[in-house]
Amino acid sequence: MLDVARALRESPAVTLGVDGATNVLSRSLFNVIAHDPRPWFVEYLRADLKKESEIEVTKKVEESITRMHTYLDRPVVFAFVSDSCNLMRAVRKSLQDHNSVAFAYGCGAHALNNFCEDIVKNPGRLAKVKRPMTAVVTAVMNEKVERNIDPSYQLPSEFTSKVMDPQFWGNVSWHVKVFDPICKCIGVMESNSATMSTAYACFVYVFIHARETFPGDALLTKLIHRWNRIQSPVHALAFYCDPFYHPFRLAVAKLYGQDPIELGKGDICAQCRFAIELVCREGQDQKRRALDDFLRFCTTEAEIASEWSSITQFPPQKIWTQGRSKFPVLAELLVKVYTSPASTAGVERQHKVGKRIHSSARNRLGAGLVEEQAAVAHNAAVATMEAPLQRQRFEQHMVSDFVMKAGLQSGGGDARLDSGEAREPADEVETAGAEEGIAEVLTEAELMEQEILEAALSLVSTPLDIDDNILFPNVDDDSRAETGCSSAGDGAEMQAGY
Repeated sequence: MLDVARALRESPAVTLGVDGATNVLSRSLFNVIAHDPRPWFVEYLRADLKKESEIEVTKKVEESITRMHTYLDRPVVFAFVSDSCNLMRAVRKSLQDHNSVAFAYGCGAHALNNFCEDIVKNPGRLAKVKRPMTAVVTAVMNEKVERNIDPSYQLPSEFTSKVMDPQFWGNVSWHVKVFDPICKCIGVMESNSATMSTAYACFVYVFIHARETFPGDALLTKLIHRWNRIQSPVHALAFYCDPFYHPFRLAVAKLYGQDPIELGKGDICAQCRFAIELVCREGQDQKRRALDDFLRFCTTEAEIASEWSSITQFPPQKIWTQGRSKFPVLAELLVKVYTSPASTAGVERQHKVGKRIHSSARNRLGAGLVEEQAAVAHNAAVATMEAPLQRQRFEQHMVSDFVMKAGLQSGGGDARLDSGEAREPADEVETAGAEEGIAEVLTEAELMEQEILEAALSLVSTPLDIDDNILFPNVDDDSRAETGCSSAGDGAEMQAGY
């Protein structure tokens, strides 16, 4: 626990993650995880999720926050994240209304998983694949058992005909195309390094994917519904202020307009301003200065993105520590925001630790000791965890894919992109500046030598016609022979090459 206390005291802010589960003793409980952004286990909360009300659960979470602040001797809990069942959505609202946390939001991975279930439930093309695919898998699994019983066993004709049907595998391939990007986004958000900006970018990516894949707006409406159940305006602030996603946002706006960027919530800058007002609602002076910093950031966004282009691969929390001189209040706020994870995956992983400690029978004999052992095992693993210094590969793929489609630069961005100003072709750019730089490097004698060489080479049509005296005017024949620079040898090699 000393590692936990040290880490949480040193962190600028902590996001409390809570998720309900049933342990190996069949007890209903909550896991409480403190993210800095590493997922440190704090305690279990006894709760019956089917019987207790929102008021009772909110009180237990607030008591847990109070105990943590007392133990650490300072208020560290900044935000709250949970899954998005109706009870926990009500708890999030209560915690935010009571000012127990600055803001609360839901798990992005849960939301996209529920969106996948919405796709599965959607009647249509998937229904043609789901039942046959289940039958194919079942037949393959049972084949070995059936052959052990009866060596003459043959696979059913329905199975073989379905396996040999190209249309069936075409439908399977189509569904792989549908679910693969969504599953990758879920995997990205389950990483401990994924922040709220990652969650927002993944939903923008899935929004575009769904619009290009499915006809009509039915599934887009379901995606927006899933987003509304977890979102906070702080998501938009984290995404907009993350320099890594600056070219991604410009590319998406150029290709598809503002609809994917807004995710059904209106202008993203308005969302950002509302997020600042929400987080700074208890300090009017801090709110005014943060809004002023955000306004200056918006007006110099392209320049800031270009200035920070060399460090955009680093985690956003580390990037914004570099912005304290220019945007002191906004930077301090964002450093705290970027400690908040994209999902409750850290809480979900802790559920599995207890099952690796003991069997169910030994847990019953060990009473509550298994919980202490699970806490030690989980936090020992977290203490040795190394935080990644770069963005995940799929995050980089998302950005580079859209930037390439839009024909933009993947660096810090360009102010001309917003105005639609066309760039000059490379062959039309003036070269005077490059030629002037040569004169500062070479002496007059070297410049004269370059001019003579350029004039001599302009009279040569093929490499075979180049004489050694042109390339080595100050080298005599004996020296040229010693160094292997003979005309005959060079000519033979060139002849062989051509």
